[in-house]
Order: sequence, then C-alpha cells, then structure tokens
Amino acid sequence: MITQHPGIQPEIAIAAIPDDERVWVPQAPLVWFRPLLLNTVTGQWCNLLRVRKAGVLSRHIHPSIVVGYVIKGAWRSSSTTGWRARAASSTSRRARSTRWWWMNKAVATPR
Repeated sequence: MITQHPGIQPEIAIAAIPDDERVWVPQAPLVWFRPLLLNTVTGQWCNLLRVRKAGVLSRHIHPSIVVGYVIKGAWRSSSTTGWRARAASSTSRRARSTRWWWMNKAVATPR
C-alpha cells in the first residue's frame, strides 16, 4: 500500500508491483511490460519491464533518453566496465545509444 500524501490524486500514485497480473502485457516467454505513460505529443513512453529468466536483451537503439531503475533482481551492461545493476540501482543512457543487457539468474516472485 502506498502512503497517500496530501495534494496527490489517488489515481496517480499506484504500486509499482501490482497485485493484479492483468496489467502486465506479454512481450516474450517470461518477459512482460507494464505501460505507465504514453506521451502522444513527444513520442516518449514510460514502462516497467519484468523479466523472470536469465538471458540477453538483444541489441537495441534508444530513440530517446532512457532512465532505468531496478526494483528487484539484477542485470549487467554490455559495456566493458563490469557495471552491474541490483535492487535500488539506477542508470541512464543518452538518446540514439546502442546497448544490450544480460539478465542475471532469474528472481521469481511468488504469487
């Protein structure tokens, strides 16, 4: 349950990890996303990505700035820096950058 602060409309503040599985859109086996914002003016979007398996997120190009935050689990970058993201880690990437990611051992969430 989210603590509701004065001045914030209840429909704006929602739990990042919902109890209702219907809000997740299947993308691939054991991979889902949850749309949070679709901006039709700028063409930007915001979503959550849920991955429940180890593997590689294939090479892709970011059309705009990307900001990532790990809620649960871990992954690592394709760069040679050895950077790893764990719960509470964040990252950002510039527009038009090319990346691929390795998902570490899956962290299953019991339901």
